[in-house]
Formats: sequence, C-alpha cells, structure tokens
Amino acid sequence: MKLVLLLALVIFPLASAQTRFDSILEKGFSDDQCNRPETAIQNARKIISSSGATSMQKMRAYQLMSGSYAVMGKNRLSINSSFKAKEIADQLNDPYISALSLCWVAECYRRLDLNHESLENYSKALVLLDRLPATDKSLHTKAIVFYEIGNAKYNENQYRSAADKYRKSLTILKNMKKNAKRATAETQDYLLLGGCYLFMKKYDSAEICFKKTNDIAVAYKNTFIMPYLMESYAKLYDKQENYRKAVDYAEKGIQLMDFQDTKLRRSLHELLAKCYGELGDVKNARKNYSTYIKLNDDYTTEKNNAVSLAFKQAKTGLKKEIADQKNDKMLLGYVLIFAVITSAIIIILYRQKARKNRFLYTQAVDRLVHHSFENTITARETSAPAVSISEEKEHEILQKLEEFEKSDRVTHKKLTIASLAASLGTNVTYLSTVIGRHKAANFNYYINNLKITYIVNKLYTEPSYRNYKITYLAEDCGLPYSTFTSVFKIITGMSPSAFIKQMNDDKEMIVKSL
Repeated sequence: MKLVLLLALVIFPLASAQTRFDSILEKGFSDDQCNRPETAIQNARKIISSSGATSMQKMRAYQLMSGSYAVMGKNRLSINSSFKAKEIADQLNDPYISALSLCWVAECYRRLDLNHESLENYSKALVLLDRLPATDKSLHTKAIVFYEIGNAKYNENQYRSAADKYRKSLTILKNMKKNAKRATAETQDYLLLGGCYLFMKKYDSAEICFKKTNDIAVAYKNTFIMPYLMESYAKLYDKQENYRKAVDYAEKGIQLMDFQDTKLRRSLHELLAKCYGELGDVKNARKNYSTYIKLNDDYTTEKNNAVSLAFKQAKTGLKKEIADQKNDKMLLGYVLIFAVITSAIIIILYRQKARKNRFLYTQAVDRLVHHSFENTITARETSAPAVSISEEKEHEILQKLEEFEKSDRVTHKKLTIASLAASLGTNVTYLSTVIGRHKAANFNYYINNLKITYIVNKLYTEPSYRNYKITYLAEDCGLPYSTFTSVFKIITGMSPSAFIKQMNDDKEMIVKSL
C-alpha cells in the first residue's frame, strides 16, 4: 500500500506537469507566438529546462521559440532553435515528426533567401508526408509545405510557378474541416497568390485575393495578418499610380503592427518614401526614406548573422552524418581534402571574376561617365541600305539627336523610332540612316545605350540610387525589368547588382561622387 501511494505521489505530479506543458504549448502556438512572442519564449525555456517534460514537448518548445523569434525578426536565434528542435525530432523515429523537422529547417532557409536549401528540405518532407494517411493534421502540413515552396519560388521572382503552388495548397485545405488553423493557412495562400497576380499585372485578380484574405481574417479574428494585407494593398495602389491610397494603406499597416518584423516595417517605409515622392511631399518622402535606410541596415546585419549560423548548423549536421558511417575517418578526410580543393578553386575563380568585374566596371564608368554624354554611343558597322540625305539635313538631325540625348525623353517607356522621328520633324528612313551612320547599328541599341547611360550616371552622381531595387532602376529609365538586366549586361559587361556592388566597393569613387 505504501509503495502504491509513493508511486502515486511521483506519477501524478509528473502527469499533471506534462498536461500543463501541453496546454502552455497549445496556447503558445495559437496565441502567444504572434501576439506575445517574449512570453512564448519564456514559457518554452521553462519547458526545455524541466526534467518532467517529454522529448516531444521539448522539441515543440524549441519549435515555439523558433517561430516566436521569427515574429520578432531575430532570424539568427530562430534558426538556432529550429536546428535544436530537429536534433530531438531525429531521435523520435516518427515519419510525421521527421517531416515537420525538415519543414522547420526549410522555413528558416527560405526566410534567409537560401531557396535551393529550402526547396531541398521541403521536397524531402513531401516524400514523407505522401506516405501518411490523409488526416487533417497531415493535410494541413502538406498544404503548408506547398505554401512555403511557393514562397521560395516567389523569392526567385518565379511568380507563375509560385501561384501554382499557392493554388495547390488551397486545394488541399478544402479537404480539411473548417477551423481557425485552416483559415490561417488560407489567408496566407490568398495573400501571396494576390502578390503573384500583382507582379503579373493582373490587378483585378490581385484585389479579389486580397478581399478573400480580409474576409477570412475578419471572420476568424486574425489580426496578425492585417499589417501584411495593408502592405499588399499599398503595393497594389502604387502599381495603379493611386499614390494617396497607397500612402493611406501603408500608414495603416505601420499602425497595426504590434510586433517586430524589420522586413515588413522596412517595406512599408520604402513604399511611403516612394509614394510621398510621387505626391510631391518632399519632407515626408525624406523622413520615410531615412527610416527605410536604417531598417535596411538592421535587416541586412541580422540576416547576414543568421545566414552564417545556418551554414554552421548545416556543416555540423553533415559532420554528424559522416561520423555515423563505417569508415567515418576516411570519409571525413576525403571530405576535408575535397573542401580544401573546392575552397581553393572557388577563391581563384572569385578573384578572377573580381578582377574581370573591376576591369569591366572601370571601362563602363570611363565610357559612360567620364566621357561626355553625347559620346557614349559609338557607331557600329551597319548593313542598312544607303539613303541620299543632304548634308544640311543630316547635320540638322544630328543636332536634334544631341539635344534629345541630353533630355529626359530618353527615359520614356513608349519610345519608338516613329515617335522620335515625328518629334524631331523628320521621317523614319532619314532618322534610321543617320543613327546607323553616326550612332549605332540600329535604333534599339541606340536607345538602350542611352537609357543605361542615364542610370549609370545616376548611380555615379547620386549615391542614394545604389540603395534602390533593380526593378526601380529599370522603371526609372523606362525599360521592363527583364529587358533592363540583359541590356545592362550587354552595355556594361556586368549585371546591375554586380555593377552596384563594385561601385560601393570603390571608396575613391564614393568620395568623389559625394
């Protein structure tokens, strides 16, 4: 009898503690993680340090910590917690838990824009999930995997592919019971699907998706999604050039943020700076742009630290796998030798590329900046048929072209040879012939060269331009993004991002431009 009472005194408090831990974790995932992340982290630490917690509970506590740190924008701590959760999950020998652990790590990689590593882990998770019965739990996880794969595609600007993944996720969710968990996943899918439509310039479809996001969020009182929805509406109205509405939604997004997300706050202030600028409100444009620059620096620092940790953790995992093999020492030796050789090759290739970029960059700056603007176009061999033009007429067209090259008309989006000929008071045949003889092989090369020259001069003389996105630079000179990147490389020999990096590295040039 005494033995039974003694066992009861030991087992009952232990079972009670475990029940309490489960309750804390459920509340943490459903509420605290988004609304009170600091509280969620404190509770998770108590569970992890408790001897009465099971391995499953400790694993979930690390997962809760990871999500809470992510909400706070602390990516380095988030990824560290995810890898600790994975260490415990790998010991439980459960296919569903193993799939979840792969998803946690993949999500961390995705948030750090390490899309290849992210997709690799999500693909492994899908293989495990496909083998499980179709329960609400497995269906929800599978839908989230497709959502996250969509995010990885979204980060790579593959918007059609991303949209397919979001629609696949929504299809899977329809097989679940209607509840808050399903609703949360649906709001995320519709919000990002709308974002895809936005980049594909299907503005009506984007607005429909944003309205569905809002309706579901209101019905289930999901306040966490609302700042992100306001950001999406602001982007929509910015694209439609309704800058006043865009400002209203961006300001509302900032007001609704009762949590820390540096990336979102940075995006909202960037939108405000641009839209206030379009509205002619210089004071507010400068104020928001200054905030954006500071937030961008904070986000970049935090992201770089987290990326470093991600690779360190991945390296640790690789070493552990190698140690489990029969010939671990030999394999480790081969891996280290391979790593040394690979590192040496990478360093050599990197230095060669750096020297090449420096050479191309110097050439481009010398040609496009240091030489006079009108001399940036050089004549090329042309097979155009000879056309008889009087010297007087040819000289007149050349003078008008020189005036055109110095004007802001070179950045017009819908500039054609016909429209330019009309504005210069001549015909297409004469203009094409003069351009072929004195400027470039054809009209397209001539105009594209002028547009890239315009952007390079802006980057050189206005340092703030180096912080703008490539999409903004493309729009500023009147070229589509896809065309801009290829044309920029043809003209300068480098990609826009590589050119800007080289320019920022050139301290002497920065001093001169300031």
